[in-house]
Amino acid sequence: MPAQTPVYLVDLFTAVVVNTATEMGISIHSEYGPIDEIRASLKEMSEYPDAANPKYPLIAMYDWDEDRGKNRDLFSDTKVNIIIATLTDQTWKSGKRYTESYKAVLVPIYMEFLRQIELSGYFKCDQDQTTIPHGYKDELDYGRTQEFIKSVGAVDFIDAISIKNMVLKVNPINPNR
Repeated sequence: MPAQTPVYLVDLFTAVVVNTATEMGISIHSEYGPIDEIRASLKEMSEYPDAANPKYPLIAMYDWDEDRGKNRDLFSDTKVNIIIATLTDQTWKSGKRYTESYKAVLVPIYMEFLRQIELSGYFKCDQDQTTIPHGYKDELDYGRTQEFIKSVGAVDFIDAISIKNMVLKVNPINPNR
């Protein structure tokens, strides 16, 4: 039996983000890697803006675990941390930010991103689960004060959804590969 082509989680993530953007008819920037590297990329994009490649909205994957088990070419379970972000106005209060950022931009992207994970065929989704296990937090502090922005090393005033410890089970028999 021929060896199976290695699966790279970053490739599956990128494909799901592309599918999310396509389905929504919008441009979504994707990044993956250590959080400091993602921040550096965003800072560089601010210094050399390209209107054809906007940096927001953003879906970024950072700090993930892969369990490859005995077969180094395949992995089965992984936990990922993801941030979905969009620019915000520092002067907006929470009510306006929920209306303009969360309800209008972030939550629709979040919902479609989860749907695309399920539709992709890349991951096993248990039929008895209503959603993929993960933590969820609206990050209102990211767009609030310049001091907070500096303390976390952020580049822009953003509103964001943090997805923590999302458990994904990679489908070893993927019809899309």
